[in-house]
Amino acid sequence: MVKLIEIMLDEGLITKEAISTLVKSRPPKKISFANLVAENMIDLHTVEIFLAKKIRQGVITLEHLEKIEGIDITPILEEIAKQLHVEYIDLDSIEIDMKLFSQVPYKQLLKYNVIPVEESDLNVLVVFDDPLDMAAHDAVQRLFPKKPIKIAISKPSQIRKHLHRLEINESIKSLIMEIRQDLSKEGSTDEEDSENPAVLKLIDIILKSAIFIGASDIHVEATEKSCIVRERVDGMLRQSFTFDKDIFSPLSSRMKLLSNLDIAERRKPQDGRFSATISKKEF
Repeated sequence: MVKLIEIMLDEGLITKEAISTLVKSRPPKKISFANLVAENMIDLHTVEIFLAKKIRQGVITLEHLEKIEGIDITPILEEIAKQLHVEYIDLDSIEIDMKLFSQVPYKQLLKYNVIPVEESDLNVLVVFDDPLDMAAHDAVQRLFPKKPIKIAISKPSQIRKHLHRLEINESIKSLIMEIRQDLSKEGSTDEEDSENPAVLKLIDIILKSAIFIGASDIHVEATEKSCIVRERVDGMLRQSFTFDKDIFSPLSSRMKLLSNLDIAERRKPQDGRFSATISKKEF
């Protein structure tokens, strides 16, 4: 932070008088971008352009950018993406293709802080926390040898959050494989699929996760690409698990059976309830 302020002084973007005014104010104000903007000593757009430029020059990283207090970094990321001719993606507003994610080793994604988002006929869209890391580009490209990767950027904190969530999915891969093996059996019915012990274990994990964070309700949703589990905490829905879409049917069927609902009815809404013992407590 201090280094960046010194660079702005050297480049004439702010003056020593402005810094002195902040220090001599009563009470003294912290020398920060937020205070410089708030005191009209520099305009916000100039700060955004400056920070985008320093990231492009490799002086700071997106990780450093998130540590700057009082600045909304979204416009800066959009400016960086524009300058680098890449795409900026808000990971909280899109759906990650879980089939694509499952094709590559999780450790490699964690090592380079990247997330493959979607695959088109032409390329594979991959979000990086460092768009200038050529070694990471080459390593990720080797993970997708059949198509070129298309680079995008996102907030590093979002990448970490989604990698952590996907790590939970990684830890229950064996359960998913068991469920999928039963799904592949010829002539299996929804009821038979839902009787798979792995489905019960998966429901148990979902319930434990929701109870641990104090969720008020759980939503299991089938989307175009995935089966998504969301938990409501303090009135806000947050995504907790993402599975391949084929997991939705046995998961929902088993929950219907537990709740004494008609598993064949898929159009009309139904009401039901069931109890479960989690960590020796009845819910």
